[in-house]
Amino acid sequence: MSSKLPELKIVAILQARMGSMRFPGKVMADLAGRPMLEQIVRNLRQSRLITRLVVATTELAQDDIIARLADSLGVPFYRGAENDVLDRYYRAAQQFQAGVVARLTADNPMVGGAFLDLCLDEFLAATPPADYLDTGGSPAFPLGLSVEVFHFRVLEEAWRKDRDPDSRQHVTPYIRHHPECFRVKRLTNQVDDYDLRWTVDTAEDMVRVRRIYHALQLRDRPLPYSEIIKRIRENGF
Repeated sequence: MSSKLPELKIVAILQARMGSMRFPGKVMADLAGRPMLEQIVRNLRQSRLITRLVVATTELAQDDIIARLADSLGVPFYRGAENDVLDRYYRAAQQFQAGVVARLTADNPMVGGAFLDLCLDEFLAATPPADYLDTGGSPAFPLGLSVEVFHFRVLEEAWRKDRDPDSRQHVTPYIRHHPECFRVKRLTNQVDDYDLRWTVDTAEDMVRVRRIYHALQLRDRPLPYSEIIKRIRENGF
């Protein structure tokens, strides 16, 4: 870890809910013999930098299953607003005393601990210091290889000032749309791999990700994202 901010507690907050317009219940869909949410938790636990991993879900009864799974995995969870996800993040980060927050979503099963650590290292070592980092730069990473990192004070400012319900549903637009207030850093890929779709929005996406997991035997053996890209390019799946 960078020595610049050794005192900060780094909390990775993984948002998850059963509700989905295009693929209901996708976070609990099978991926390599486990619920996708469990597979993501296992992947993220490979991080050497985070202080704590937290699952942030809603207070709806349909999301009881998410809370039960998190509890069975020994992962703390926070339950909050369904649509005001900014409020859910803020209150989860506050409860777990985060100094730095890594935002993750439970429809991106290709994000592992090593990639999360890459983002955290870049954030902590940024010169000048960054308030916010995301992986939305160009050339781009595969769609679904996505991490956002920001200071708790930045999250708190967005929580206080953002009055747009749609923006709050997506957590960070206020930060990204006010570069005059926040130092934004965009982490870019070496080449443009955005044509690779690794997110899970639909049942077809899940078929694709399952195929990758099976072909590369990723269930219990995470590979660097660059190696996964290389093998996909070579083998065409």
